[in-house]
Amino acid sequence: AAERSSSSYRLRPPTAVVFIDEIDSLAKCRDGIGGRGSAIGGTNDEREQALNALLAEMDGFDTGRDGGIRMGGRRGRTSDVEAAAAPPVVIVVAATNRPAVLDPALLRPGRFDRHVRVSYPDSGGREAVLRVHMRRVRYDGTDNTNG
Repeated sequence: AAERSSSSYRLRPPTAVVFIDEIDSLAKCRDGIGGRGSAIGGTNDEREQALNALLAEMDGFDTGRDGGIRMGGRRGRTSDVEAAAAPPVVIVVAATNRPAVLDPALLRPGRFDRHVRVSYPDSGGREAVLRVHMRRVRYDGTDNTNG
């Protein structure tokens, strides 16, 4: 049992997940209305600087062979000692309701190159969500979800 336990805790590089909600507020296309870096009514230098910093940081990530992203790391390590010394695995996830306004530089290969569309649930899915939320609500028991 001790042997099995120790083998399940092999040394691995640390993993981090970074989630950026509403990334469109930071990463709007820089070549939009009003010219590069401009917003209607004036410039938005701070937003452009933040976007440039994010893009530069993402360029420092290395996609590992397992699909994870390693910060500036080397691929194909072979031992636990190398694994412990390996750079951390960083997974960056972002969400937006407006993908059309994102800067194309953010979506190029090596940055956000996997896109997952999450659609609204169909009627059966909406009913399932409603039932989950109604479990703790007092009501007379009649089912008015279909009408």
